[in-house]
Parts: sequence; C-alpha cells; structure tokens
Amino acid sequence: MIKPLKYVFEQDEEELAELLLLSVHEAGNAVAEEMVQYYFEILLRYFAAVNKEITEEMIKEKVKKLGGKGSMIMTILDKREEKGINLGENKKAVKDAINFLKLGVDEKIVAQGVELPLDKIIEIKKQIQKETH
Repeated sequence: MIKPLKYVFEQDEEELAELLLLSVHEAGNAVAEEMVQYYFEILLRYFAAVNKEITEEMIKEKVKKLGGKGSMIMTILDKREEKGINLGENKKAVKDAINFLKLGVDEKIVAQGVELPLDKIIEIKKQIQKETH
C-alpha cells in the first residue's frame, strides 16, 4: 500500500494511478475492505497535498482496463461518491433550514420541509440566535 508514496515525486500521475490501483488490489488480499478504503483515502489526500492531479475519473479509467481486478476499487470509489453526495445534500438541507429559520418559519415545518431531525433544527436555531445577539 505504501509503494505509491515512494514514487510520488518521481513518476507522473498516470503511473502513480496505476501503482495506486495495484497497491489497493494487493492490500485487498491482505486486510479488511474497511482498512483498504481507509488507506485509499489517505493516499488520495497525500497525492492532493503534494499537488499530484490524480482524479477519480483517471482511476476509474484505469480500473476499467483492469477488468475484474478493479471491483474493490470501484466499490470504494462508489462509496466515496455516495458519501460526497450525502454530505452535499446535508449541507444544502442545513443551509435551507438556516434561511427558513431566519424568515421566521416554525421549527417543525422547517424540519419537515428540509428533512432534518427537529433536534437538529432547534440546534441550528440556537446557533443563529447566538450569532445575532
């Protein structure tokens, strides 16, 4: 799993993406999928920190070329995408809740409308009140 770290400054993004995929595949045979996903996340963050432009699209293209060997990686990428979508949806719901609360809409109606728990809406309202006082 650490081989891509060794070559991060020596190889271009295409070669690093390939190393990353092979490392993930090898790790998948040795450790639990949750750990592979954790390591994969760390490697992607590391590449971003050292300015390597390894995109998920680049990785997906490489996975397609691997055939069946890339199924674990696609599962990890799909989970990352789903998590990102859920985070985006939650941020939008919170933003909408803030706007509605600032307009004076009742907490219960806001909770129902943005599909967030009432206790979360009450927490948001308290935060708004702190910021305005």
